Amino acid sequence: MCPFLIAMLSTPIFAGVMWAMKGLAPTRPRIAGAVAGLLAGATAALVYCLHCPEIEAPFIAFWYVLGMLIPVGVGALLGGVLLR
Repeated sequence: MCPFLIAMLSTPIFAGVMWAMKGLAPTRPRIAGAVAGLLAGATAALVYCLHCPEIEAPFIAFWYVLGMLIPVGVGALLGGVLLR
């Protein structure tokens, strides 16, 4: 459940970062999209950790990283289309 909540929290951040990246005219749109997704996912994970009562290191290491990888994958897939 945590990865999907983190991915859901990253959606508005991802949209804003993609809009800003499009203005920078990246030369490698897939990599730029993946980095935008990583920024959005990491920010959403930070916001989510303020709410989540689970603070065990293995839980955070697995589920939060998985939650951050969902926006990275979406950014890599959509970067070629959205950043042209």
